[in-house]
Amino acid sequence: MDSKAALEIRARMIWVLLRDARQTAGRTAQECADLLGITSTAYRASEAGRRAFSLPELEILAHALNVPVDH
Repeated sequence: MDSKAALEIRARMIWVLLRDARQTAGRTAQECADLLGITSTAYRASEAGRRAFSLPELEILAHALNVPVDH
């Protein structure tokens, strides 16, 4: 497996886990976008794997959704 394919798989895993954590926490995509200071369109693109979350964004979301960063 080449590194590009590995990165794509990792990105998919991250957005699936984030979406699951958001839904479990009862948060909307708009609420999470507001926490990050980005548009809901940008947030949804990140959750769909079309835009990468930055590490600070992941840390904010993990805290807000009450999941460990390494989740």
